[in-house]
Amino acid sequence: PTLEKLETLPRAWPPTVACLRFLAATAARSGEARFATWHEVDLGTRTWTVPAERTKTNREHVVPLSTAALEALDVARLYSKSSNGSGPLFPSPTGKVLSNGAMSKITRPFEFTPHGLRASFRSWAAETGVPREVAEAALAHSAGALERAYQRSDLLAARREVMEAWSRHIS
Repeated sequence: PTLEKLETLPRAWPPTVACLRFLAATAARSGEARFATWHEVDLGTRTWTVPAERTKTNREHVVPLSTAALEALDVARLYSKSSNGSGPLFPSPTGKVLSNGAMSKITRPFEFTPHGLRASFRSWAAETGVPREVAEAALAHSAGALERAYQRSDLLAARREVMEAWSRHIS
């Protein structure tokens, strides 16, 4: 899917659209992105570190930020109400965390859900030959105990390449 149509909504709150673009570019879970703060983003390394307490696997997840993800952050920064970096990346009009309902309301006319962006990424990854372990690492899916024992790399470099290719695909 492309997200260009979202930009045409006359009353869409720009940080909500930016959050959807960020979700698409990172294949993150909605709650991970909606509750993200500027403290979690490292623009120098182009990464976003999702703390363990906000991941489904209860493990910290380092997400490589593609050009498209960084562009979404550029928009979000214009609306940031936090001077100390503790506020949400994508604030609501009141400066609080965006609601899941606000996200779904915008995507409903286009017949997709925020979570469906993850499924789109996984389908694209399978169709384009992305190695399964790289795609699963990008989605922060938990590996089995045996796989975890032998695969200790977070595959960040490989995920960075894949996410940049994915971002080009959806842009």
